[in-house]
Amino acid sequence: MKVAIVIIVLAAAAAVFFMNAGKTAPAPVSTAQTIVPIYEQPIPEEWQKVEGKPVNINVTPVRVNKGSQAILEFHMSEEHGYAVDAINLEFTYRYKDDDSGEWIQAGRPVGYFVKKRLEFNETLVDNTVLLSVEFEGVVPDLQATTVDNWTVRVLDYGRAMEPKQK
Repeated sequence: MKVAIVIIVLAAAAAVFFMNAGKTAPAPVSTAQTIVPIYEQPIPEEWQKVEGKPVNINVTPVRVNKGSQAILEFHMSEEHGYAVDAINLEFTYRYKDDDSGEWIQAGRPVGYFVKKRLEFNETLVDNTVLLSVEFEGVVPDLQATTVDNWTVRVLDYGRAMEPKQK
C-alpha cells in the first residue's frame, strides 16, 4: 500500500512538472520608478545652454547648529541670473592664529556636489552636516565654529542655461 501511495505522488509530481515545462515565470512587477537626476535630464525646449559667456556662481557659507548637528549651509546665486546644474563645491576649515591674527587653513578641503538646480534669478540653499570624523584632530568643537571659520569655492559646474531669445 505504501508503495502505491509513493507511485501516485511521484506520478502527480511528474505530471505537474511536464505540464509546466517550457513556461517561464512571470516577470516581477516593479513599483519603483527610475528617477533621473535633474542634471542628467534634457534641457527644456524653451531654454538654451549658455556658451561663450562667463558664468559666475557666488556662494556664501552660513553656519547653523540644529540639535547636536553642526551644519554648513551654502547660499548660491548666479551673477547673470542663469540656471545652473551639477555644481561642485569645496569647503575648508580655517582658524585665526592668536599671535599673527592671520587665517590659517587646517585640514584637507572637503568636496560637496549640489544635486539640485540653481533656478533663474534665484538663490539656492543646500547644506551638509559637518562630521567630526572628517575634521578629527583639526577642529576641537564643530558646533563652536562660526561662518568665519569656513571658506567655500566653486570647483566647476555641469551646465548653465538661459531662456531662448525670441
